[in-house]
Amino acid sequence: MSAARIFLAGLDDYQIELERKIRQTTEIPIRIGKLEAGMRGFNPEVILREINVDADDLQSKPDIRLREIRLGIDFLDLLLTQDWRSSSRVTLVGAKVSIIRNHAGEFLIKGLHASDEQPVWLLQGGKYEILDSEISWQDLKRHGDTVSFDHFDLVLKNHYKDRSHEIHMASNLPQQYGHSIRVSALITGNIFEGKDISGQLYFEGTDLQASALIKGDLPFGLHLQSGAGDIRLWSQWRNSSPYQIDGYVQAQQINISKDQTPPLRMDTFRANFSWSDNDGRWRLAGYDVDIFTHKQHWPDGAFYLQQDAQGNLSAIVKQLDLPAAMFLAPLIVPVQHVYADWLKLNPSGRLSDVSLFVSNDLLNYAARGRFDGLSVDSFGSIPQIHNLSGEISATDSYGQIIFNTHEARANVSELFRNAIDITRLQGSVHWWQTEDAWQFYSRNLAADSADFKTSSDLNLLIPKSNASPILNMRTTFGGFNDVSQAFKYLPAKIMNEGAVAWLDDAFIAGQVRQGEMVIMGELDQFPFAEGQGRFETVFTLENGELQFNEDWPHLYDLYADVQFLGNDLQVAILQGRSEKVQIDQALVTIPELADSE
Repeated sequence: MSAARIFLAGLDDYQIELERKIRQTTEIPIRIGKLEAGMRGFNPEVILREINVDADDLQSKPDIRLREIRLGIDFLDLLLTQDWRSSSRVTLVGAKVSIIRNHAGEFLIKGLHASDEQPVWLLQGGKYEILDSEISWQDLKRHGDTVSFDHFDLVLKNHYKDRSHEIHMASNLPQQYGHSIRVSALITGNIFEGKDISGQLYFEGTDLQASALIKGDLPFGLHLQSGAGDIRLWSQWRNSSPYQIDGYVQAQQINISKDQTPPLRMDTFRANFSWSDNDGRWRLAGYDVDIFTHKQHWPDGAFYLQQDAQGNLSAIVKQLDLPAAMFLAPLIVPVQHVYADWLKLNPSGRLSDVSLFVSNDLLNYAARGRFDGLSVDSFGSIPQIHNLSGEISATDSYGQIIFNTHEARANVSELFRNAIDITRLQGSVHWWQTEDAWQFYSRNLAADSADFKTSSDLNLLIPKSNASPILNMRTTFGGFNDVSQAFKYLPAKIMNEGAVAWLDDAFIAGQVRQGEMVIMGELDQFPFAEGQGRFETVFTLENGELQFNEDWPHLYDLYADVQFLGNDLQVAILQGRSEKVQIDQALVTIPELADSE
């Protein structure tokens, strides 16, 4: 320690020698105006002031300008390593430095070497600091403009034992780019060549301005026109590429588009995410995803995606608001994509606890999950449906849906003239496929409308050929307190117009406590007038009012058994009246109801 103090006391005599040593070690053409000596704790320190760095071109300003350089030795580190260079400490104060990324992706510091090669000696010393400085940066590989940073602080610490490099950097940004950035890293490899880099890196940006920072298109054809926000990234690197990134992003006033589609606007977007890629197997997870746009708020989104080395895709969706998915869909599915038409379903509602597997050839899949308030618009053969809830599990060969639905609505325009309100839909539907057909099966499927309750057993076979579907269904119904509403439930679009007209006017009033309907046969032969199958509906009408013909008197206070069998109608009256006539018993038969007068 005493020797160090004696050395420092006579340091003025070594100014010229010090300049020569710095030029020899770093090839920096430096000129020192003034030297000062002191101690930092127990370690000696030399302070260089009035510093000039000669430019390559004597007619130009130097690439590096310095207000102050501090040189020191860490004695404890020197005792442990016996290496003067790794124990050294260099601090630049008030520097002005130009950093360039060339077309090969290599990093250069202008002025540190006459030939602009990488200053490898920076990776061999102990600790280097750049404080309260100005840095200019230009990325030639991406054809970027020169960007200047003020109040720039950088610490580079080289660890002797494991040959690693510790980097900490903080800087304000030019106003058009945002507020500030901060970087911390612990890595191995040559950071100037960008080769064989491994280690950990943290990046933080505050109030970053997308329109100024991002030039050109993003991956996947995305284009970010505007937006501002904060980002934090924790990453792991291997072979100069990241293999794991965890992060948080918060942004506002975002305008983003894909290819030629109109831009999407988000008022705010927040999310945590995690991505990794190991040996061709990548994973992506998002959680606490929060989107606010057009006075709509979709909070608490969460998902997990994985693709293995063979290209098989797996996904878990903890929670997904379908309107949010539809809002973002144009960024994923372009307008000209083969599946783009399915977006016309415009689904709404929420998916929860969804898991999915799809093989790389798309031939095998498996999925399960829960849906709440599911609604879709009509598209193709799919009817308009509102507010379905339940659970689904399915594979490419088998599946089931368990309904637990209240206050839903279905608009099957190919069958009914009006939408059907469903107050309760409860039960399960199973399906599976064989080589020739799809089979659907259900028992005790409860479907209650606003006017009556039903319970059904069904077995439906849908051939993969052009053959007609075959239905075997038995439905019991009851609690029908106003049969005048029966017209709403007639499949009028596939019935004979004459039969529909008669049924619309026939049942004026009455109640049905219990009834049953049976359909058996190929549906293209319905209502099986030639006996190709069976269509039968039977029920008991109480307190009924019936109009057989508009020219006949109405029948009142009816208690009757009604049977529809194919196209025929039979009414067995047990009591009733017509004007002043009391009816104790009568049988009315109308064959070929559709053609009857």
